[in-house]
Amino acid sequence: QMAGINQINSAVAQLDQMTQQNASLANDVSHLSEDILGMSQSLSDTVAKTKYRKESENRVCRIDMMFETNKLKFDHVNFKNNNFGKLKESVSAWTVTNETQCDLGKWIQAHNNESYAKGPEWNDLLTHHAHVHQKVQEFINREKSGGHPEELERIAKEIENDTTKVFASLNKVRVAACLEDQ
Repeated sequence: QMAGINQINSAVAQLDQMTQQNASLANDVSHLSEDILGMSQSLSDTVAKTKYRKESENRVCRIDMMFETNKLKFDHVNFKNNNFGKLKESVSAWTVTNETQCDLGKWIQAHNNESYAKGPEWNDLLTHHAHVHQKVQEFINREKSGGHPEELERIAKEIENDTTKVFASLNKVRVAACLEDQ
């Protein structure tokens, strides 16, 4: 009888332990489901604010290229910002990286033989990209030689205009690559 009672006590202790583990797991599942509910609500809110534009479809068919060109755009913004940031630190003018040495220039060289690199959007990209580098260099040279504020403002506007054109050209190149895939 004593052995039977000990077995029953042991079985009850095991059941109690398993019940506590189940309660702990249920608590964890409850927290996870609350997190998932929050994430799904956030995703739902984001989707509600998102609009599908059919004309954008040709720019996103190659996701790898989309991420790559967006990174190149960001790198080019950093190129400008870093050079303009040096204006306060440096006493004399310096030579900026040319259009073949920056990340975008290296990407252009690496993709120059692709079939999507044969159209007018590619030539526009090359022209505007070179112009950005030339104008950043011109701005630095003029600013360090005491250029007039009006002249510096004109050059800065040209840099921004050409940077916008570089970004637009990259978008058009992506469209050309997508159309080629289709």
